[in-house]
Amino acid sequence: MPRALAPRRTNDAVDRDDAVADRRRRAAAALAILLVAMVVAPLLVTASGVIDAGWVPSGDEAVIVTRVDDIASSDAPLVGAYSTRGFSHPGPILYYALAVPHWLSGGNPSALLAATALINAAAVAAIGWVAWRRGGLGLVTVTVVGLALLEHGLRPDTLVWFWNPFAPLLPYVLFLLAAWSVAVRDWRLLPVAVAMGSVVAQLHVTYVPLTGAAAVVVGVWLATHRRRAPDTDRAPRHALVLAGAVGLALWLPVLVDLVAGRHNLLRIVAYFALGRGESIGTDGLGILGRHLGPTGPWAGGAEQVLFGSVLPGSTMPLTGAVAALGVLTVAAARRRHVATPLLLL
Repeated sequence: MPRALAPRRTNDAVDRDDAVADRRRRAAAALAILLVAMVVAPLLVTASGVIDAGWVPSGDEAVIVTRVDDIASSDAPLVGAYSTRGFSHPGPILYYALAVPHWLSGGNPSALLAATALINAAAVAAIGWVAWRRGGLGLVTVTVVGLALLEHGLRPDTLVWFWNPFAPLLPYVLFLLAAWSVAVRDWRLLPVAVAMGSVVAQLHVTYVPLTGAAAVVVGVWLATHRRRAPDTDRAPRHALVLAGAVGLALWLPVLVDLVAGRHNLLRIVAYFALGRGESIGTDGLGILGRHLGPTGPWAGGAEQVLFGSVLPGSTMPLTGAVAALGVLTVAAARRRHVATPLLLL
């Protein structure tokens, strides 16, 4: 039909279509919020149950409570939890995050469990928000399913414990989504990526290479995939300034220790560069494969752990996961899909 004879849509029809689209967006947003709430609820219920049971800290948790107390003293912590390898984990962010609820509760250790539950609940909400920005209801659904499997495999009480190996789990998921957002030039998430990357790297040293590798991938992606509009390639000044300020504030105690303290960062570098301990080598791939298997701990399977031991496992699940990831990455790259940076992460 010639354009001149094509029927024109009336303003009323346009308004009706816009109203329908708006209702659909609102319904999708409400469903996304409900899905996120379903993951948050077990954390809050579990924290309440543990607190009501009259929990008393012991072991590493008792040491953490003591270091939180030290923040108001002349011996304020500048490094993280002590490691059995002769160094401390990179930073004291865990102690400072728990300090305010500890003070407000009059030093009640149970308040730290409640604070950890609230922090992780906020992390889940932030994960849902970033997933919504990246992929709408579909990505929120996939993300929530993954978080639910994590809760099921680890048990919700793991995610209300403020032990430093457990504390980075949800913040690291948020970091990956924020890093993906930066890779697609959603610069609003740059400070979030810097904050979450700093938090998880300070909590446990094993996250340092994980966050560093993700940062390198994002940097390479931004450098090799430029957009036609040059204004969108570079981060706005306010995003850079805010990200820099956040990073400096979070790493300030670590820098003070590096200059005038025990030089913990140098100890970490020396251990991994010059350490004489034996490496498990390729057995690590089997262990990773066992954990990625369909009956692994992530799906609620039993986890047999003996202190100081290494249990073997098949590399087939790991091989399958890597192969599937490679196929998805190549397919997304050919289609120049926005999800390619996430697959690389």
